[in-house]
Amino acid sequence: IAIEEKIDRRILRNILFEVLSPSYNVHKNVLSVDNRINTLATIQQLTPEHDIYLQNIRGSYPGYISKSAEMLSPDMAVITPVSGNFPAAYDTKQAYAKDYESLAKKTLDAEGIIFVDIDDPLMQKFLSSENAVTYSKKNNNADYYLRSQNTADGFVEFTVVRKSDEQEFVQRLPEVYQKSPSYAVAAVAVADNLKQATSEK
Repeated sequence: IAIEEKIDRRILRNILFEVLSPSYNVHKNVLSVDNRINTLATIQQLTPEHDIYLQNIRGSYPGYISKSAEMLSPDMAVITPVSGNFPAAYDTKQAYAKDYESLAKKTLDAEGIIFVDIDDPLMQKFLSSENAVTYSKKNNNADYYLRSQNTADGFVEFTVVRKSDEQEFVQRLPEVYQKSPSYAVAAVAVADNLKQATSEK
């Protein structure tokens, strides 16, 4: 599972690990995502016992996301919206956008699944794909959206709705993630799709 976060804070990766690790043997990158040598080092630590490999991808320089997507060939990609300033290594925001979009394109070309914020303007062109799953913290037109969140006793509970049948999922996470509701929704969407894929097999 490739994770595109503009800033190397790894919040989404950590939330995905929290959500998935109770059910799967999850391997995640722990080194900086700014060079492919670190990615290769992480890949070399994979064993047959691992079910899932989480890898952050960030646009450190032009073409980095595209080349990383080619190397990883992800089965799933979770893509967060671009907002604010783009990385200084890119000459223009358009150049960054093109590289940013490449992860979605390469994942879909390989018949993988992408998870995108329904309101991300750069991802609109991919939403017609049957392998595009949308998430949102506020837009209930998304495939998965946030209904509520409550904090108590050092934890935050996110109630996420799957639009297709209005099923609710309650995800409990450490309180440190209370400011990342969209990431929590994305993680629930990934977990649910993984469960469905596993049951189909």
